[in-house]
Amino acid sequence: MAFVPVQDTAKTESILNLIAEALSDVQGYVNIPYWSKQQKTTYALFDRMEVLDRKAREAGNGESIEVRQHMEPFDEFRTRYNYSLEAGALRFSAVNLDHIVYTYQHFRAVAPNNMVWELYIFRQDDGLYVYGIGAVKAFDLFGLFRDRLEPSLMGRVEAFFTYITRKILPAEGNK
Repeated sequence: MAFVPVQDTAKTESILNLIAEALSDVQGYVNIPYWSKQQKTTYALFDRMEVLDRKAREAGNGESIEVRQHMEPFDEFRTRYNYSLEAGALRFSAVNLDHIVYTYQHFRAVAPNNMVWELYIFRQDDGLYVYGIGAVKAFDLFGLFRDRLEPSLMGRVEAFFTYITRKILPAEGNK
């Protein structure tokens, strides 16, 4: 959760539009830095991203984007990203559509629909409130890979939300 003060109420819509633009640029997700606690180095959150389907929402205020993406150390998997912009609020969600397979051990670490990211940003009084949450229900081979999977997957959620927060703060800095 974060609070971003916005002095000029009229700026709220332009800031939300900038964030929606960043969310719609799924190719830009490839450049998000992710710090691996295990490897003690920075990697790209995703190293490949291919848009498979892109549909505008009926009201023209958002999109549903299906992608095939790759993040080490997992095999490629499909994800659906949705965002909508309505009345001073932005909603975003991401959910995996395929199994997320741990490449080196060849096991299905996360079943379809079991890695979910949600973001909700809304205007209230003198700023924007930002709520982000990620949840992953992983199969870790009965605890054998828990020490590797848990920080790896949750670290990626944190990296994504840090990326979005940085998109908000520079926008507000340009008053």
